[in-house]
Amino acid sequence: MGSMLEQHILRTPLIGYSFRRIILDDSGKPVDYEFLEVNDSFERFTGLARADILGRTASKVVPGIESASFDWLGVYGEVALHGGSKEFEQYSELLGRWFRVHAYSDRKYYFTVLFLDVTESKKQAEELADEAFRRSLLMEQSRDGIVILDENGGVYEANRKFAEMLGRPFESIRRLTIFDWDYLISPDRLMEMLRAVDEKGAHFETKHRRRDGSVYDVEISSNAAWFGGQKLIFCICRDITERKKAEEEMFLLAR
Repeated sequence: MGSMLEQHILRTPLIGYSFRRIILDDSGKPVDYEFLEVNDSFERFTGLARADILGRTASKVVPGIESASFDWLGVYGEVALHGGSKEFEQYSELLGRWFRVHAYSDRKYYFTVLFLDVTESKKQAEELADEAFRRSLLMEQSRDGIVILDENGGVYEANRKFAEMLGRPFESIRRLTIFDWDYLISPDRLMEMLRAVDEKGAHFETKHRRRDGSVYDVEISSNAAWFGGQKLIFCICRDITERKKAEEEMFLLAR
């Protein structure tokens, strides 16, 4: 630990630090490494105590490292023997954590490992990806048309069922606005409704115009949410043409 930078890294609570020596077999192949120095963050991130690991080999400290799915010994051995540096993000099965790692060597057989524990950020990213997948699946499996509008009535996102209801190619939907398909409500009134809708939502009936000019009855359930500083209006659109026809027929029969 010679430089001021290294001394600073040794004390920082944000970066795990360890200084190690590679161990080779008789053929010169890396088979293990020895821990020579670690900082407090290393202990906190890994759960390995300094007193238990300094002067000991990785195979003793973390049994099974030689058979891990990721070739830690191979990567560290290449750095220790040939110099330079390696940067990567990898899950440690043995420690059950994700790490962003920077390994480098400026003296043969010895190498330094700096790392950040990124387990929580990985979990958050996976949860967001899972949520996006579930939302996408919900939209695509829905029997109703779903369209998400921006505050000006432009299409932010829609499902294929909504495009099918309008008789339009799915790829063209995001170029449309609500004024292209609503047949019954005036543009001024639509803008008022877009401004007024909130998280409590709204429920109403209107008519939508297909690409070929034909019109059908539709029931809308909508609510608004803020996403990335932008107001978005989530609309579930149900074709109620047949229901309306049945209601009219029943009314005529009842007269």
